[in-house]
Amino acid sequence: LLMDLSYKRAKEAFVSGYSGTTFLEVSTLILAACTGYQVRNLMLLTLPFAREAKTTWKSFSWAFELTTLILPSVLVFTVLADHVLLFLSAMLLPAAGLILVAVLSHRPLSQLQSRFAQALQRPYPSRIPFLSAQRTFLTLLTVVAILAVDFSAFPRRLAKVETYGVGLMDVGVGLFVYAHGVTSLEARGGGTSGSSVFKGWSNLAAYFGLVGKTARGVLPLLVLGALRLLVVKGSGYQEHISEYGLHWNFFFTIASVRLLSSVLQPLVAMLPSRCPYGLMATFLLFAYQGFLSWGGGEEYLLHGPLGDGSRPTVFSANREGILSSLGYLSLYLFSVEIGKWFFGQRNTLGSLAMLLSQLSLADVMLWTATSLAHSHLQPVSRRFANGPFILWMLSLSTLMSVFFILWDLIVLFLAFLLDTPPSSLTPLYQDDTKGGGRRRPMLCVMSAVNNNQMVIFLLANVLTGAVNFSMNTLEASSLTCVAMLCVYMTSLCAVAVFLYQHNLKIKL
Repeated sequence: LLMDLSYKRAKEAFVSGYSGTTFLEVSTLILAACTGYQVRNLMLLTLPFAREAKTTWKSFSWAFELTTLILPSVLVFTVLADHVLLFLSAMLLPAAGLILVAVLSHRPLSQLQSRFAQALQRPYPSRIPFLSAQRTFLTLLTVVAILAVDFSAFPRRLAKVETYGVGLMDVGVGLFVYAHGVTSLEARGGGTSGSSVFKGWSNLAAYFGLVGKTARGVLPLLVLGALRLLVVKGSGYQEHISEYGLHWNFFFTIASVRLLSSVLQPLVAMLPSRCPYGLMATFLLFAYQGFLSWGGGEEYLLHGPLGDGSRPTVFSANREGILSSLGYLSLYLFSVEIGKWFFGQRNTLGSLAMLLSQLSLADVMLWTATSLAHSHLQPVSRRFANGPFILWMLSLSTLMSVFFILWDLIVLFLAFLLDTPPSSLTPLYQDDTKGGGRRRPMLCVMSAVNNNQMVIFLLANVLTGAVNFSMNTLEASSLTCVAMLCVYMTSLCAVAVFLYQHNLKIKL
């Protein structure tokens, strides 16, 4: 099956040459797309009939999950992108009303302060729900966006920028790297300087064993990258070469980051710092940005070794993907350091509230640094994964964490106030869902997608290709776009739920 050449060129032109939008719009769109999850939890918490209907009627449960979790992102990425503030108001005002009713229904009101103090001493689930929710929503938003961008209903200012600037489609890989860094083995204490696996270079056998284990672990990613390359080249599917290069793709970048992070483990272990991953990430980012700004890296990436934009060697043909992996590596290491911070402050709701205040302050500092670097050092460039881009990814990811932590605190406090077990909202709030047998019978799209995120992402890529081959997305109406996205997302969620309910988890 080959894509018509004229159609291919039209598709490539449709996603190329854009200069992007603003930091504020991208942040607002992402947070707006996530509000459905919070409204969903509040409805299940404060409205007993909704909770009962969801556990009793499967058809209602499906409609409820898809309406609250999937439809918001479909709408704000397409037909409501120009009205996102109105959409946010429409979602948050009812949520505020539910919170107010729940608080005022508590009797006597004079005990609210003492109840709040008691709630702060309550244990926080060991699985850290806000991290699971953030990672899951990253997957959901990504799979919506990769198909939506092929329709004209998706605003072109949100597409990937050509070289400098910010767009909604520029954040996918960066947020993915962040999400995996904060939940990595290193973040959870399995690869730090105090690890018993090795100390510096003193145990070379253990070191090479670790690198070899990582290399075996990334083999599936390399195979997926090779398969994608063969399918794209063989079918004539549209390509955006300036994104990664001629042969490179997302899977090769993720594999490179994981492998390089294991190679650097001994150096990280020897750093005399309480934040070794953060220190190594800072060094890498300064070195890489120095190469871009003063070492000729920017000119090389833009114009190639001959200065005419040609790609005469394998390295130069894939220069964007290969060199940007250094930027993503620094982002991963920063994320590991943030993850260590998360996993070290999660015992009670009070410690979570403290984490929220500290993270909010850190995010203000990150956004300030992002703005200054974008204005005075070098414009944000996803193509380069330069310093300002990495700061932007850290700022946006931290903002999402603040958002999910805040709502976690609200939901868990209300659950305590109303004597409702949080696990009745979603299995994400359970301390352990790895027991034997089948999963909980309650349909929960969030937990299902969280269980097989990479599988859902891969299937989304396949379905995106199938849609592009089967119809002319460039000429489709807005109604057709929304309908197709809803069918596509329902299919993905159905696969996720099937795997989850049969206790199947496919690791890649």
